[in-house]
Formats: sequence, C-alpha cells, structure tokens
Amino acid sequence: MRTRFVGVMLVVLMAAIPAAVEALDVRVSAIGPDTVVIEWDESQAQEFGYYQIWKEDTSGTHYTIVDVWTERSKTTYTDDDVHAGTEYSYMVRVLDEEDHLLDEGSISITPCLERNWGFLFAGVVFLVILAIFFVVIGMNVPPQILVPIVVALVAVGVGLIYLSNVFSNIPACG
Repeated sequence: MRTRFVGVMLVVLMAAIPAAVEALDVRVSAIGPDTVVIEWDESQAQEFGYYQIWKEDTSGTHYTIVDVWTERSKTTYTDDDVHAGTEYSYMVRVLDEEDHLLDEGSISITPCLERNWGFLFAGVVFLVILAIFFVVIGMNVPPQILVPIVVALVAVGVGLIYLSNVFSNIPACG
C-alpha cells in the first residue's frame, strides 16, 4: 500500500512541474524615428493564457510590463514612446492562466532617423549665396557692413552643415 501512495505522489508532482520554457522568436516588423513595432509567432502552447510585453527602461536596469493580451492571435506590439538613436529592449512572455512561463523571447532595437538631407542642402545653398553676394555686391558695400553679413551667412551655412552631420550619426532607416 505504501508503494502505491508514493507512486501517486510522484505522478501528481510531475504534473505540477511546468514544461520547459520555449524560445519565442521576437522580431522587428517596422521601425521609424519615433515608432517601433515588434512581432512574434502565435503561441502554440496548449495551456496559453496570455502574452506579457515588457520594455526595458532607458537606464537598462529593469523591465516593466507595458501590455498584456489574452488574445492568442494578437502578435504585434507598437511602441510610440521611443526616440531615434536610443536603444530599447523588449521581452515577450507567454504564460498560462496560472502564471507559469511557457515561452519567452527578447529583442533590442535602436530606432532610426529618416535621412534628412535638407540641412546639408540648406547649408550649401547659404554658402553659395554667400559667394555670389561677395562677388556681385561685395565690391560696392563698405567693409563695416559687409563683414557682419558675411560672418552671419557663413555661420548659418556651417551651422546647417553641422546639423546634417549630427543627425547622420543616428542610424538611418532602411
């Protein structure tokens, strides 16, 4: 009689141990300067209860739950609270109704910036205008008026070109 009881206890204990956690394939489906969209395959876990979407804070110290979905077919998450050039990490977990972890996957993403050639173009145009201004008008204008105008135009042109270089350090969108 004692052997049967131990055997039954082992079966009950084995049933209470959750299955091994599967790797969930989390990937980027869209990315822009202020939006990230991640997606994953629909969970095939028979015990599916819900998805938890986690986002790591910008200090990189801990994750926070940003959304919970009970609909199995809802497999995308859109984050509009991002900034170009900053890395973000996301984790998607699949849990059963008793909060046992079934599947888990993560991804790190750095939103990109749409390449804006406007600053570079504007800077070059300003410098061309400066050259034309200096050649055509410069000879008839006294130096005390011409020098501040030339300095201002050079500053604007160089400043715009500098801005184009600053923005070019942020990854460009595909």
